[in-house]
Amino acid sequence: MLAVKKKKFDNVLEGGFVEDLFFAKSNWMLKVREIAVPVILWGGFFYSQLSIINSYSPKAFIPFMYHWSNEEGHDFTNYVSLALTVGFAVVMAFSIFLLLRNNHNEKVYFERHKLYDEAKVKQREEALDSFYEARFGDRESRESIRFYSVKAEQNFQNGEVEGLFKEKGLEIK
Repeated sequence: MLAVKKKKFDNVLEGGFVEDLFFAKSNWMLKVREIAVPVILWGGFFYSQLSIINSYSPKAFIPFMYHWSNEEGHDFTNYVSLALTVGFAVVMAFSIFLLLRNNHNEKVYFERHKLYDEAKVKQREEALDSFYEARFGDRESRESIRFYSVKAEQNFQNGEVEGLFKEKGLEIK
């Protein structure tokens, strides 16, 4: 199964671009499925929400919607309302607690404890400066130019900076 999916995906990658099968000229069943399923699910969601809202009133204000006219329906909606209110309050309290804890960590803990090795960061900056100077020229000329067009051979390759750090023993872990 995985080999079939990978082969299908490899066929999609033509010319270096990923093509969405939804926008291809064929694939009508895919389009119908990807449009109809969310519309049906959103319709069910909104119908259930509107029926609960409709049940809160003593008389149905949306005539074609379901309306609970007995006390059991109102007890259920009151229970759901209470459960949602309590859930919202718990989530808000927990979010505020995490916000205050994060702010405390940023203001107090991280000022006292360094999360990185300053000497290694300085060495990495020096390695990058020498790498940039070899590839693009000295810093003053780079910063004084308003427009610079990079040649294709000057572009960074994937993993080139990580490789530079690894050569110098300055790997980021």
